Amino acid sequence: MKSGKLILILVVIGLFAIACGPAAQPTPTPAPAVQPTATAAPAAQPTPTPALAGPKKGGTLKVWQQEPGEMDAAKTCSVATMGIAWQIWDNLFSVDSKNNVHPQMAGDWSLSPDGRLLEVSLRDGLRWHDGKAVTSDDVVASLNRWMGLDGIGKLVAERKDTVEAVDSDTVRIKLKESLGPMLYGLGKPGCAIAQIAPKWVVDKYPATARIELDGVVGSGAYKFKEWVPTSHLALERFEGYKPRSESPDGWSGAHIAYADKIEFRFIPQVATGIAALKAGQIDFGTISALDEVTQIQKDPDRFKVYISRPGGLSDIMVNMHPTALLGKNPRGDKLRKAIWIAQDPKEMMASLGPSQFYSVHGKIFFENTIWSSDAAKDLWEYHNLEAGKKLVAEAGYSGERIRCSYTVGSGSQMGWCLTMTDLLKNRMGMNAVAEPAEQAQHLPIRLAPDRAELLATGFNYLTSGYPLNNLGIAQKFYHWENEQMVKLFSEFASAVSYEAQKAIADKMQLLALQELPMYYWGETASVRVSREWVNGYLNTPVIPVFWNIWLSR
Repeated sequence: MKSGKLILILVVIGLFAIACGPAAQPTPTPAPAVQPTATAAPAAQPTPTPALAGPKKGGTLKVWQQEPGEMDAAKTCSVATMGIAWQIWDNLFSVDSKNNVHPQMAGDWSLSPDGRLLEVSLRDGLRWHDGKAVTSDDVVASLNRWMGLDGIGKLVAERKDTVEAVDSDTVRIKLKESLGPMLYGLGKPGCAIAQIAPKWVVDKYPATARIELDGVVGSGAYKFKEWVPTSHLALERFEGYKPRSESPDGWSGAHIAYADKIEFRFIPQVATGIAALKAGQIDFGTISALDEVTQIQKDPDRFKVYISRPGGLSDIMVNMHPTALLGKNPRGDKLRKAIWIAQDPKEMMASLGPSQFYSVHGKIFFENTIWSSDAAKDLWEYHNLEAGKKLVAEAGYSGERIRCSYTVGSGSQMGWCLTMTDLLKNRMGMNAVAEPAEQAQHLPIRLAPDRAELLATGFNYLTSGYPLNNLGIAQKFYHWENEQMVKLFSEFASAVSYEAQKAIADKMQLLALQELPMYYWGETASVRVSREWVNGYLNTPVIPVFWNIWLSR
């Protein structure tokens, strides 16, 4: 088997860099050169400091984040879970900063020209955190579990002939028909990760169960130490881990555990977390309070600010139930279009705060990625308040209430709903109201046919950056059902080349902008802050990773 031979042109998402080194990497799949930026204050300049001596081991990296609800990253899209899990588990494959696919646990591997036969040999030196060697039986068990949990995994299950261990370190996946997204699914960094776990863990916790703490055993650079509820979760360096030789890039390449320990500290209040960061009690954190970030940028001697794009899509979902006011019916079709035409995307995005943290467009796929498209540009660029008001009158609107639901505690969702209802009520003469709801009510509202007409959401790049997992066009997500979109999804899954898949993705965007199951106005960046002694952060998108970080104090 030839190492890293990619016979099938795999389609993957172009991504923001989320650094460099002399080692060569396997030839990746095509993707645009998109790099995130680490920003400093625009006016102030940091005081020159002596050059750092270089990476060194030692110390405890203290990270501020939300407490996860679980540690089973194969069963969740929770950023809090995935951000910790990536330090513990590895995948057969991983993606770089542009989402090109590379081997991770894989050593030699090959994929047939028709995409139906994948053979992977494990690289040398892989061991579980309990000291036992990783085997192909572990991989087969893990993949079978993943196939019952993930969207792409389920496509593999539907099309598989066999998934088998050829010998102790070689796995073969044979499909009955082509599946273009398979390699991406095995390496994707977010949402139902194809994490490889020991067979005994999978036997104890199959797809129908969640992995408990005794099953948090991986082969990654860090191993689980303790979880103190409401306080912290701690990992420690796994001395038996052997990094890859390639330069680190995104989730691919070498994962080097410089810190002795990583402590994820759970601080629910933003103000408290920022105060801890300023006091040096925290080394690193993700900050959603963008006004606070602009202040931190003015002190580059003490803080480093990292901005990466794409981060999240900004949107409001429309209740498409046939009986809903804005749903899939002749009157609802006109009202949806009227509201879309009347909106000003720049105004909607301005509710988020400083413009350095967002961009404005109406595309359903992230810009500056290989899926970004100008398809139906006339539909997402045209906005005219008077034309929208005229269409409302033509639809026979008679004062029915339009409720825009948002999650309590989400400043972005609240801003979108308040801006939307101001437009509808004060400029279009419609009966509109913004309704806050607790997080626990978000799903019941979405599932109900009559609890809201509009639902503020926002999808991050890892959960919606790939055409097959873009929640904005997902069937039945908010009561939208469209046979043509179902057909496009099926065609995309069967397409092998990037060119074929891109053409299908363009058709998806056209259909979505014709049907309007959601209103998109642009996308937001991911913003993180560290203290000045934190070095080597790779600026991965949405989910930060902490291998290769070292502390200079």
